[in-house]
Amino acid sequence: MVRLVLILSILLFWPTQAVAQTPSITPLDLETLKGETALQTIDIKIRECQEMANYLADLLKRPSPNTDTLSQALDLFQGVVYQLINLKGEISGPPEVPSITLPTLPQPPFPASLYQKLLETHSTIVQQLEASQRQAQLLREEMESLESEIKDLTTQWLALKKKSPPPPEYYLVLAQLISSQAQYASKATKFSRMSQRIKNLSGLQAQANQLLEKVFAHLKLGRKDLKEARQKLEKIQKELNKIHTQVRQELTRLNRQAAIIEVKKRRVSQQLQKPGLSEQTRKVLQWEKERLETLLEETQLQRKLANQKEKKNLLDLTEASFQLQWFKCYMGICSKKEKIEYLETWKEKLSKLKEYLESTKAEFNRLQTTSEIVNSKVIALEQSRLSPAEERAAKTLLDAYRKMLRTLNTLSQVYQENYNKGKNLTLEIGYT
Repeated sequence: MVRLVLILSILLFWPTQAVAQTPSITPLDLETLKGETALQTIDIKIRECQEMANYLADLLKRPSPNTDTLSQALDLFQGVVYQLINLKGEISGPPEVPSITLPTLPQPPFPASLYQKLLETHSTIVQQLEASQRQAQLLREEMESLESEIKDLTTQWLALKKKSPPPPEYYLVLAQLISSQAQYASKATKFSRMSQRIKNLSGLQAQANQLLEKVFAHLKLGRKDLKEARQKLEKIQKELNKIHTQVRQELTRLNRQAAIIEVKKRRVSQQLQKPGLSEQTRKVLQWEKERLETLLEETQLQRKLANQKEKKNLLDLTEASFQLQWFKCYMGICSKKEKIEYLETWKEKLSKLKEYLESTKAEFNRLQTTSEIVNSKVIALEQSRLSPAEERAAKTLLDAYRKMLRTLNTLSQVYQENYNKGKNLTLEIGYT
């Protein structure tokens, strides 16, 4: 009897591992993030997510067949904490203020330099406005996608919430739901700021239009302006002749280089057709063929780069030519016939310039898509498990991919610069 009491006493007071109660946590109420209590709401949710992460960490210390699901939920809740901290910073950030200021006009008449400066400022406003509108549209689309995702996750969460005790999937779905809500709130904050930016830029554009009308109506052009415009045109023409020669030389070099790569590619293709190749040898040869094809594509991109550099100077030449002609007509130096020809010529050139802008935009988008494809190939190859022989072949292929990515990046920048230059020119021609 004494022994039984002793055993019961030991069992009664034996230390056991207490099971913590499931923390109280619900999804975000997005409406509360629109008012003055937004930061307080986020702080509460950060604390709840941290408590849930600690709870899941304790659960993972016990043997369980659901370790993978609980680990994913733990990782997500820890990630959500950082999402919410970043969201706090975005919401409490400074308000959107215009980064462009318009000049204060002196007493008329106005010099040509002021008109040109206003045109450049106006072009910058238009470009920033268009870019902001594109970003706002993209944010709106992303928000719509997240709304659908949040709706589906909410349905799943409500169904899992009814089960007692909560299954491991409950924690995972809840973490995914709060993460998606945090993403949505972040996009909504950025969209609100972008909308304010669009409003500010639209107001600046209207003001710039008024200033341009006033300056153009009281513009004073003299012989000095005409002389400077003519000298500028002549200088650009000389530079263009020089660049044209350099581009022809570069294209000849690239054609020679492409021909050598083609020969090497044919040899590799012939080797691949031989019977009895081992799987490893075939893989290495396929990578070598891919490397040579990548180098050929990169050579083609280099051709486009050379042509776009020449195009940049052609746009400069077009702008200088237009400026000289409208200076002459504004000053009354050109005849009535020349004025008619001037209007017809630049109307046609403006139409062609707009076509160039559309093709440039399409080409820029293609380059972005190509960059994404090549980058995904780099990631896939870097994550592959390879033998020593395969590693050597993979390294040369990776070098080719990275070289192509660098060229794509440079070419994209040149296309963007030429697009901006062309856009400025269309605004100048259309306005003047």
